[in-house]
Amino acid sequence: MAAFAIEELQHSAGLYRRSSAISLLGTFNKPQAIKGLIDGLAVDFQALAKGKNVVVDNNAELRDSIREHLKRITGQDYGLDRDAWLKWYRERYDSNGETVAR
Repeated sequence: MAAFAIEELQHSAGLYRRSSAISLLGTFNKPQAIKGLIDGLAVDFQALAKGKNVVVDNNAELRDSIREHLKRITGQDYGLDRDAWLKWYRERYDSNGETVAR
């Protein structure tokens, strides 16, 4: 389920589908979902909608939603700083999403 939501977030042209994907990922406290949300901070949502017959949405609103879900899931708040979120993620999980031994 998380993989499908990540795909929708990163590639869907529709506002409703992206918003739904963000909300769905925000329900999982799993490394794959967290990483998908972090990666979503780098998506240019307006570029995905360009040339399509869809509502053009605001990048800032979707990114704010991603930030709120990340904050709720992780208890951290790095704002919209994708690099800071990635640093936090890599300190906790390896490339397979397994917890890093401390």
